[in-house]
Amino acid sequence: MGKIENHSVFGNYSKTEDKVTAALLQILKVGGTEFISNFIGKIDDIEFPSNEINIVTQTKENHNIYDGLLECDFSFRVLIESKIKNENVNKKQLEGLIENAKSAPNSYIIYITTDNKKPEKLEGIEQLFWLNWAEVMEILKEILKDEKPRPQSE
Repeated sequence: MGKIENHSVFGNYSKTEDKVTAALLQILKVGGTEFISNFIGKIDDIEFPSNEINIVTQTKENHNIYDGLLECDFSFRVLIESKIKNENVNKKQLEGLIENAKSAPNSYIIYITTDNKKPEKLEGIEQLFWLNWAEVMEILKEILKDEKPRPQSE
């Protein structure tokens, strides 16, 4: 679909799942590089190599589509996939996501679901980090709690 800044907060999507992911990506974009780094850092010790982080939605690669991409210097990528229904991991889609991550060095996958525990299909996959949406909210609240107030114009 393209760069996140070309979309409204919820994007031009019909599926609720896509709207939720687009909203998260918009929050990360508005928060800026330090905010994104803090968010990713709360998940794991992933560090972006520079301050230029490109955020893209609905990326198609090798016949696979994933919900979002955080990319830095075209050499570091975080692929984002999300689900808003419990136990909704699609095996074929997951295999495509893994294939895309393996096709480039320094690629990670963040898989977000509503499940209370990590879905079995996501176990044992290198460089895959699982969160549920409640954890995403807690991370965002924690980062925002420590944020310095911004001028009202921002």
